[in-house]
Amino acid sequence: MREEAKNIIDPNEAQPGLNTVVLSKEQFREFHTFLNIIKTHFDDLCIIDGTFRARSNDRSFIVETGFRYFQNCDFSIADINLLSRMIAVLYKNTDITVTFTEESIIFADGCQSVEVAKANTQFIDNAFYTYEEMYGIFFECINPDSPLIKETKSKNVVKNISKVAQNLNTTAIKFRHNENDLNKGHIIISMQGGSPEYTVKLDEDFITPMIENYSFSVTSFPFIFNQAEMVFNYYFDIDRPIIYAIYNTSVDGLFINIYSRTSLIEEDELTKAFLG
Repeated sequence: MREEAKNIIDPNEAQPGLNTVVLSKEQFREFHTFLNIIKTHFDDLCIIDGTFRARSNDRSFIVETGFRYFQNCDFSIADINLLSRMIAVLYKNTDITVTFTEESIIFADGCQSVEVAKANTQFIDNAFYTYEEMYGIFFECINPDSPLIKETKSKNVVKNISKVAQNLNTTAIKFRHNENDLNKGHIIISMQGGSPEYTVKLDEDFITPMIENYSFSVTSFPFIFNQAEMVFNYYFDIDRPIIYAIYNTSVDGLFINIYSRTSLIEEDELTKAFLG
């Protein structure tokens, strides 16, 4: 079992406004890996009580995870890309001490240290979403009696979906029912015009039959999390032609949830608009 991060404040040495935790080498690796994955799509890092829950720069999806070693810690850092590159210089085979002061955060490996300024949470681009906010914009709208898909895909398939979308320079992944069968479906990734085209069969039947001649397209960005298998969960809206997507996966020891939504459209429509 992986050792949990611990508070190591010595009451004889602690200073006002100072808090320190220690990350094992495995914990530091998962934290750094997470930063590397999201740095292209998120500008800022905001963690509240150990939880990260924020909307991507293009507002197409929300990522949620919890860092058990940062429990009881609230902090924001601007420029994830720079943070990731800076802490990459620290030694990977030793514990990393993270010290929080009123103005900054210091990552140290016993020989080297990286100090970054705390950001003002009121002015960061990727603000923290509370559970109440998530409920209002997402969970409150889902029809629990009309789940559409629950499908698990392997790490290799998730990687392939991400790679093909990049190769075809598209962010749209289309879900549609099979011809003459509203209970079965498949995933399609293609360039405009339909060629070349990549197809993945859905192993599970639709829980609620798909509407004939309708499909929906989801953003490919959640598939940047491609280090483990991924569970797709799709739900109908209570009373609008909207599909809600919840993806479950992991990065090392982190459990990751990704949320997005999109419109249900007729097949002859050309516009595949994602809802912000």
